[in-house]
Amino acid sequence: MAGSAINLIRSSEISHLPHAADPGQKSFIVHRESQTHSAQGKATLFKMTAPEPSAQDAQVHTLRTILVSEQEPLARRFRALFSLKYLASLQPPAEQTVPAIEAIAAAFTSPSALLKHELAYCLGQSRNDAAINPLRLVLQDKFEDSMCRHEAAEALGALGDKGSLGLLKELRDDAQEPDVVRETCDIAVDRIEWEHGLQSKDEQLKKR
Repeated sequence: MAGSAINLIRSSEISHLPHAADPGQKSFIVHRESQTHSAQGKATLFKMTAPEPSAQDAQVHTLRTILVSEQEPLARRFRALFSLKYLASLQPPAEQTVPAIEAIAAAFTSPSALLKHELAYCLGQSRNDAAINPLRLVLQDKFEDSMCRHEAAEALGALGDKGSLGLLKELRDDAQEPDVVRETCDIAVDRIEWEHGLQSKDEQLKKR
């Protein structure tokens, strides 16, 4: 409502209403010079109420709360994760897509390697660049469980993120890295280079 009102009012001055009838609402007065009385400079007043959070925002918030809570049963957290994965993977992306990705990434603080492995997988399926940075952080964290890092590398390959090639090659070539991480980084590099035409077209992706 507020947006449409402002669009109709080309020349406006918005000031905070100090004494709203309902103190629980943020109200504003928009002063507009009346078109019918422009010579008089008569002001027309419009009261606007700040919009409440949408049902979609509330849904993502609720799912995020469940997912990050260590008090929730793991099965319920997984159900929340897969609901967020659906929102994160919407094509074309919707208003809830990036918040859903951020909600999934927020659960990487969990001590559960099983959960974090699935978090990385779900981000890799999102097909959205907003998932790239959280996955890079997991992959380069040498204190993280190697299976979680392996899944983060695979997810970056699935996203086709050319900007991650440097990190993936560095870890692939590091003899101190666990084999599962090095091998997955190697596969991810091949996949990204093939997808972006950085290697011969007849070269096939390595099988896992």
